[in-house]
Amino acid sequence: MDNSSLRGFFNEWYVRDISKKEKAANEILRKQGKYYRSAPYGYIKDPKDKHHLIPDPNTKDIVLRIFESYVGGMSLAKIAEMLNAEGIPSPTAYKKNIYPNYKSVYTDDVWSSDGIRTMLKNEAYIGNTTLGRSYKVSYRSKKKATIPKEQWVRHEGTHEPLISRDLWEMSRPRIKCPARASSTTQEIPPLSGKLVCGCCGKYLVHRITGRKRKCDGEYVKYGYYRCPDVIKGKGTCENTRQISYLTLEKAVIEAINNAIKAYCDEDKISIENL
Repeated sequence: MDNSSLRGFFNEWYVRDISKKEKAANEILRKQGKYYRSAPYGYIKDPKDKHHLIPDPNTKDIVLRIFESYVGGMSLAKIAEMLNAEGIPSPTAYKKNIYPNYKSVYTDDVWSSDGIRTMLKNEAYIGNTTLGRSYKVSYRSKKKATIPKEQWVRHEGTHEPLISRDLWEMSRPRIKCPARASSTTQEIPPLSGKLVCGCCGKYLVHRITGRKRKCDGEYVKYGYYRCPDVIKGKGTCENTRQISYLTLEKAVIEAINNAIKAYCDEDKISIENL
């Protein structure tokens, strides 16, 4: 074996050995609930303990504002648009301003819907630490694979929360709902996220066509619901039918009225009693 081959062998062994030691050290920190990743937006590392998070006075109020805006009904796109219009640096841009040598896999320096959605799912903002969410495929590669959520290591109350538990719980129904706001109206159709396919069980997707249909004397755009697998052309679901939004709306209103008639005395219903 020549010198170059021997040098290559030792280099390979050294890198593999360092990787094993790093994994072992991180495993100990995970069990102890020590934070070893970069601080999420809204937090900084505690100068007295690098494994502990403390609120960032420059950004903590932005996090609270994002949650309050979302709970108040604002869409992800609208929140991003609002922050960009006010010139508030995105998490990536903010870190680049503080740390000139900071490098990120995210090249976009503006706020985006995906970035805000990720923040709204982060339990760090209620004081919890969740670790072990991904792992490196190989010590030779930077690629990471996602670990199922039920296998994450979770520790509660490890640091000061930026939002209240009530605000967090109020944001859960919308963030868990697969419905997305319309790009034109920024509104979520009332039935979106409530209808599932009878064949595969996936949430039906709302679409608006260019056609118009007469409704109560006016012509409105024709919307419909359909299985997402059919729309994406996956061919994994046999349900190829679509149903009109107006038809569904009419059926739901009729069902509500029938329930009112069955359980309420119509003669005693008034605005004052509601």
